[in-house]
Amino acid sequence: MPRSIKVVIPMVLSLVLAIAAPASRAEDRREEAWREKTEAIDTLFDLGGEAAAAGIVFYLKDRELAVRSYAMRRLVDLGPVAVDSLIAALGNEEVRWLASGALINIGNESLRKTVLALKHADPVVRRNALFILRQLDARAAAPSIQAALSDSDPSVQVQAIHTVAQFGGEGALRLVMGKVDSSDPQVRRAAEEALRKVGGGRRPSGGITEVCPP
Repeated sequence: MPRSIKVVIPMVLSLVLAIAAPASRAEDRREEAWREKTEAIDTLFDLGGEAAAAGIVFYLKDRELAVRSYAMRRLVDLGPVAVDSLIAALGNEEVRWLASGALINIGNESLRKTVLALKHADPVVRRNALFILRQLDARAAAPSIQAALSDSDPSVQVQAIHTVAQFGGEGALRLVMGKVDSSDPQVRRAAEEALRKVGGGRRPSGGITEVCPP
């Protein structure tokens, strides 16, 4: 083997090891941070109650996806006591999707307070509450969802249109049809799209005004 190659090989190996060592240390630090955070989440979970839920919600903002996912699972495990904290988190752009996912997975036990969130002062909370009700196919909440079609915020009306349309039937068609002439372009587009999906573009016949039984 030429001497130049003999010299280069150890240099390359040294360089590789020099790069690998900091990477390994960084991975060790990340693993240690993960353990510390999950242990803190578990400590809060063991305490239980609404204060514990609020503490765990904080970890939904963590930079590590694994920590955020673990916090979400623990909130689901807490169940109904976590609902108030999760509803409040719906207005936070950083965590609203994880909070929504937790509420959806808690299921019917989150339903009553999610419906009440349709009266929340923040339109972002109202909009996300409608998204959750849509995923839960919450037909029992039809009157509150129908009322959201007249919300002061157009983005909430759009989400209400999609939710009502999911229920289907003549009642849904009539309610969606009522938004086709909205002065807001995004509301009109949502109504037209919903009509195409639900009714194939057809106009509803008369007589039915409810989406579903209350």
